[in-house]
Amino acid sequence: ILVNEQNPLDKTFEPSPLVKMTSVKRATSATIYLQEACAKAIEEMFAAALEVQEYTYTTVNSKGEETEHTASYPNGMVLMLKSGYRKYGTQATIYQNYLARNNGVDDGYVNKPGASEHQTGLACDVLSVDYNANNQYMNESFYQTPEAQWMEENCYSYGFILRYPKDKEELTRVPYE
Repeated sequence: ILVNEQNPLDKTFEPSPLVKMTSVKRATSATIYLQEACAKAIEEMFAAALEVQEYTYTTVNSKGEETEHTASYPNGMVLMLKSGYRKYGTQATIYQNYLARNNGVDDGYVNKPGASEHQTGLACDVLSVDYNANNQYMNESFYQTPEAQWMEENCYSYGFILRYPKDKEELTRVPYE
């Protein structure tokens, strides 16, 4: 399903069946729902991450220099589900709140209601425990984490893609996320 400003979903669109996410770690106490197939895939990906004991990743400094690091996870890599399905009205509220915080400027980081893939129940935001604890908002710095790089490398195995890659902004019309 293609969802964007040129192909918006109707206010009444709601995917079915939606599944309440209770079996994975969440970054919020709010209830999160996903479309059933997506929910199963997230559970599988989160379980696979818990099997990761060590992961080598790369950070890039302000000069563009790369440094390789190894992260250790004695109890497995822990991912956190930050958000999933959003009703049209919820997206409208998120969009208006973002505009209020951003001096009324729509810079593309938050989709207009009807244009968010979250309304399909097939899109979700996933973070790491440390990133969630130390950052109020999701931003480009998340890519510097081993969890983000592990997901980018492995998400296809569970049916996921990095929807808004850095080098494809002119095609997606959405900033890197």
